[in-house]
Amino acid sequence: LTGAAVDLVRNLIGRINVGDSLTRTAASRPAQLAVVDGDRRFTYAEFNAYVNRLAHGLAGLGYERGAALALASGNSADFLAVYFACAKLGVVCVPVNLGWRPDEVAYVLGHSQARGIVIESQLVTAMQDAVAKVPEVTDVIVVPRDLQTLSAHDSQEPQAFVDDDDALSYLYTSGTTSFPKGVVGSHKAIYLESMSGALDSGWRFDDRFAAMMPMFHTAQLNAFCTPAVMVGATIYVMRGFDPAALLDLVQDEQITQIFGLPMMYRAMLDHPAFAEYDLSSLRRAVYAMAPMPDDLIRRSLTGFGCDFALLFGQTEMSPCTTLFRPEHQLSHTGAVGTPLVGVQVAIMGPDGALLPPGEAGEIVYRGPSTMSG
Repeated sequence: LTGAAVDLVRNLIGRINVGDSLTRTAASRPAQLAVVDGDRRFTYAEFNAYVNRLAHGLAGLGYERGAALALASGNSADFLAVYFACAKLGVVCVPVNLGWRPDEVAYVLGHSQARGIVIESQLVTAMQDAVAKVPEVTDVIVVPRDLQTLSAHDSQEPQAFVDDDDALSYLYTSGTTSFPKGVVGSHKAIYLESMSGALDSGWRFDDRFAAMMPMFHTAQLNAFCTPAVMVGATIYVMRGFDPAALLDLVQDEQITQIFGLPMMYRAMLDHPAFAEYDLSSLRRAVYAMAPMPDDLIRRSLTGFGCDFALLFGQTEMSPCTTLFRPEHQLSHTGAVGTPLVGVQVAIMGPDGALLPPGEAGEIVYRGPSTMSG
């Protein structure tokens, strides 16, 4: 073998790559249900094969390690497939926030140096002005139409060198001024954060998770979907939140985990038929973005009959940093929890010195899930 071939073999054996978590789960649990998106149901073997075909299709278009590919899509199996296909190739995925203005989308396309964009068909009109402003974007791949052609390849694992510290994604997050800031998330950071999240949140292969929050946001994508794939859980894709639709899904598909905003739990509790639903399959409900008022957490614990937990973090930490655990929900109202495994948390003063317990300052973190830049 040549030096390059030896390096590739070593890389494929020992690397840290988010795409490999899907490969390994497909090998260990091929018949396990991976993704349910409406009438589409993929086992792990089927979903991994689809991802591999997409990866070969992207490679055929010239996408290779370090190239950037934007992704404008609502929640779907195809969103996840493109994300994992990029991971296996070392291509950087750039999810587009569907709430951005056209000038913000154009800025992100240019700033990320995306050479292409995958767009869900119903978003083509909304995205066309932004794409037209960035002539460097040469490939417009429409979902699902073009994915059918793109995935007309063999399903063998792609053989691509990807370094542990290579970027998996550029996730653009709100800045205090001007346009969104691009957070570089490496394979190492997101892989290890996914493992920490799976460990601290008690993910299991028999979990069935309702994915209703936007996948273009790090919380849904990397705090839930990547850990689910890592352990072999099933992801039930929802296009958005509707109280009745979610309650129906929990009852009909025996959902075990859900993630939403506090107001979403209130909306379900206030649904006139709430008491008639069988929600006994739920093991854990997670909320984020804001603490729950005391009256709401008490109603939720009684109404849903499962553990509740708050995830806290930021995009720059891939994203989870602390978990406000079930056992603390009623004893420490308003808190944001204790550190996840692998994350060190401290309080820092204005001069950069770490402060002793009881002192007020800025929350700071360090650990392998920290952004690259």
